Amino acid sequence: MAYFDYPVVGPNFGIANLTAGSITPFSSPLVINGGIRADGRSAINQSPASGSQFSVGGTGLMVGQTTQTGISSNVVSDTTNTANLYGYSSNATTTAAAYTLALRASFISQNAARGAGSTITRDVSFYLTTPNQGNNNAGIADNTSFNGGFFINSTTTNPSVLTGALCQARFDVASAATITALNSTRSFVKLTGATATSLQGITAGIDGQGLRLVNLTGQNMTVANENAGATAADRITTMTGADVLTTANGAAEFVYDTGSSRWICLFVTA
Repeated sequence: MAYFDYPVVGPNFGIANLTAGSITPFSSPLVINGGIRADGRSAINQSPASGSQFSVGGTGLMVGQTTQTGISSNVVSDTTNTANLYGYSSNATTTAAAYTLALRASFISQNAARGAGSTITRDVSFYLTTPNQGNNNAGIADNTSFNGGFFINSTTTNPSVLTGALCQARFDVASAATITALNSTRSFVKLTGATATSLQGITAGIDGQGLRLVNLTGQNMTVANENAGATAADRITTMTGADVLTTANGAAEFVYDTGSSRWICLFVTA
């Protein structure tokens, strides 16, 4: 076992069980007591990756371990720490020069491929196992009953907003004589303007997806049953088998059924 106390490592220093320039590799792990400063690109068990300040790689180094971790952070706070404790901290800052950055991500999980013979039961990019340890908690938790895909997306066209409960911001749609493909990216849609509307279709959703439509135009809104003006997968099936409508202001609620490829109209207020 090799020990170093507060080493300073020069540019482009690589550790590969352990290789550093002309140093003979150690047969046991490297243990560093204290801090380490690497001036330049550094890597463990691989050459420093292009564009990376610090790289970790290698295959077969954790054989026999049922749980394998690329980088593990195990820090314990003592009583002198009354502010913050960070297991991992990222400070990705741009320079003052004028330029455009296509994407900045403090954490990114990419190219996490699955081998052809392996099976992944649950695939979680950020995993919080105990989301209830603080007086107030925020995170993404996973459990064994989780099924399907879950994403938090932040764009101007399809945002997800977390405010204690999972909800989405309202989406306004201008009323029109005919709407054949109402936007279904939000769960709460409001008709605006002052035109009587015939709703013939809603863009196809996923199984169990819900949509609440509120008409505050003061004009009638007709929910058309199986109208051919909409694409088949966008069509609406009413519970009556006929068109239903609101008189002046009103509301309707829908749920998508992939079995029939239809939006099911659950109810319409008079």
